[in-house]
Amino acid sequence: MLLNLGLTGGAVTSQGSDINSFDQVVGTLVFDLNNGELNHGFLYRSGQMIDVNTLLPQNSGWVLRDAQAINDVGQIVGFGIINGEQHAYLLSPVPGDFDGNGTVDAGDYVLWRKNVGYVVTPGTNGDANRNGFVEWSDYGPWRENYGRIASSIGSAVGSDTLSQFAVVPEPSTLVLCLAGIFATQLRRNRRRF
Repeated sequence: MLLNLGLTGGAVTSQGSDINSFDQVVGTLVFDLNNGELNHGFLYRSGQMIDVNTLLPQNSGWVLRDAQAINDVGQIVGFGIINGEQHAYLLSPVPGDFDGNGTVDAGDYVLWRKNVGYVVTPGTNGDANRNGFVEWSDYGPWRENYGRIASSIGSAVGSDTLSQFAVVPEPSTLVLCLAGIFATQLRRNRRRF
């Protein structure tokens, strides 16, 4: 079966790159480059195409140019521009943000509670474990992440829509920062003696 995913946000064409077991598709929205517009990554789910850039926190500094792959957990990889440089990114949704507003809050609990015992599209309407059935065990991710707010992207954290994504720094960056702090402290301690 062939399905036209459509367009969004003034794009002139779209190109799909990957699809997961839940029929979520990622790819590239192609804009009119004569007007100086960059391509953007997209996520297509539940019959809706979403420009992933519209779901990033304001002032994140990122322009996500492509979405190249998506797995069954909903993690998306691609490339984007930040500070004028191209970088790869990994997006992973925040567990428990069932309504996709970027915050794990009481609204997510209400959505989960309303759907307990029902069959749903996997990963939606409170289905944290993505098995297509909202059950009591799906409450855990909400409880564990209550109050969590999605922040900007770089690499990003577990549910279903991009507005649920948070930052997960690359491990190599963290190691370099810790090494720098350690070296600075070591140098300060040597000066004291």
